[in-house]
Amino acid sequence: MAKNVKNASKAQAEGLKYVPMRKAARAMTFVAGALSSGIVVFSIAEAAWAWAVVFAAMTVVAFYLAYAMTIDLHEAH
Repeated sequence: MAKNVKNASKAQAEGLKYVPMRKAARAMTFVAGALSSGIVVFSIAEAAWAWAVVFAAMTVVAFYLAYAMTIDLHEAH
């Protein structure tokens, strides 16, 4: 019986293994998107259009990755 409990807890641990790291990665990606969008606003205010475009692209990618990680987390449960 102890062997069955050990196998069951091992299988459950494997299924939930990366969820906390995924949540942390999603949060950090969301923060990166928020910071990038702030830099975009600052760049537009300073009329630094090239930097505004670069950071706008980074913002889009960061928010897309955060969204994709959110979908992935919902599928992991």
